Amino acid sequence: MSMKRKISLLYVRLISILFIVQASFGIFLKLYKGETDDLVHNGLHGLIGIIGILSSFGESKFVNSRKFLLGFSLFYTSLGLIGWFWPNPFGLIPLGVADNVFHILVGLLSFAVYLTLGERKNREEK
Repeated sequence: MSMKRKISLLYVRLISILFIVQASFGIFLKLYKGETDDLVHNGLHGLIGIIGILSSFGESKFVNSRKFLLGFSLFYTSLGLIGWFWPNPFGLIPLGVADNVFHILVGLLSFAVYLTLGERKNREEK
């Protein structure tokens, strides 16, 4: 396995774990305070993290990780750009400037990692 692929898989796993931890902490904190305003947003982060983890293991981990990174990067970059013009997209939670910047940066970084993962050269290199 090439170094680029190792780094790409590590990125997918790390960002997925971070999203799961952030979601778990956010949900726990909100429930502890008796608030429910951000549960869907945190749940979405957790779901994305779980999908990322699942995509980075198994027989087709490179293909699945590449698909995850493409979808993840397009979704987050788009969400960051939409947030500048529509402060409460999809009615989930209002997005501020920091949210938009975060979404755009994570989306663009993920797209850069997607490009490094490259096409699968042959079937043995799963």
